[in-house]
Amino acid sequence: MDSGLSSYLPAIELIMCHLGKSFDEACDELGLSSQERRRLAALQEKVRTPE
Repeated sequence: MDSGLSSYLPAIELIMCHLGKSFDEACDELGLSSQERRRLAALQEKVRTPE
């Protein structure tokens, strides 16, 4: 797992759950690039559906 980007996952979850924002809106709030968003979406999917 990409440890640098994985540290954003708790913040994204917090923004999504407590503020009712979408994944993209949460990434906007954190100032993430489109490449970082794609990588985080893949990481988030791995966290939700472990092998």
